[in-house]
Amino acid sequence: MADQISVSVVICTRNRCESLQQCLASVVGQDYLHYEIIVINDSSNDGTREVLDHYHANTVPIKVFHNNRNMGICYSRNKGVALAANEIIAFIDDDCIAKKDWLTELTKPFNNPRVAVVGGLIKDPQPINLSMVAARGHYKRFNKEGPCDSLPGGAANLAVRKQFYITHPPQNPELEDWEICQIAVDSGHIVYNCPKAVVVHEHYHNLRTLLRQRYRYGVGQTWFRKRFKRYPLNLKTISLLATVLSLPFIALWKILLIPA
Repeated sequence: MADQISVSVVICTRNRCESLQQCLASVVGQDYLHYEIIVINDSSNDGTREVLDHYHANTVPIKVFHNNRNMGICYSRNKGVALAANEIIAFIDDDCIAKKDWLTELTKPFNNPRVAVVGGLIKDPQPINLSMVAARGHYKRFNKEGPCDSLPGGAANLAVRKQFYITHPPQNPELEDWEICQIAVDSGHIVYNCPKAVVVHEHYHNLRTLLRQRYRYGVGQTWFRKRFKRYPLNLKTISLLATVLSLPFIALWKILLIPA
């Protein structure tokens, strides 16, 4: 494994200490050798600091930065990148659990120097309510490996060259993957989809969180289309209304068509 690329894994967290413990355990247990772990604690008040202190003292040294106040995800990710010592940045959400070979698979495409961004597969947890059934299966459409124009999972399972990220920092946390990918493609770089790099997103929706997520996606898509001059249509209301009206039909369709 002497030819492994050195990686900095960046985890941004806020008030998810139980999920963070599972995420950290999966990242610490990677079959990869050359990587560091950086955690940005965005002013949590739920015991996150104690979890990080325990890991740092008893498991593996990690770089930790505590925001003095809630600064948001963009600031936290940028801070993590600034602290990174390695050429590849791998982002994972604090409520995701990485498979043991996650980093091994996620870094392989970077052997091609034209590859700037790599995204892995995000699996859903088993649904426990109708809202989770409605949200289920979004990422299954992105299971073809190779160059692509966009990635489905945002920074929940994403790797990027540090210099590229510093030169083109994303501005919208809701559509971060689309933004990074579009800039990469427009500048002649390769965006690569790598479904063998798997994380499980332990995110449990209810109706309120599902509607809020869909609304935020609509806001993000509006911003994206205005910035990149594509379909400059305000989709805030449309996205929210469409989600409300389509929820039962989406749920029924996915119950019938998507296997467990």
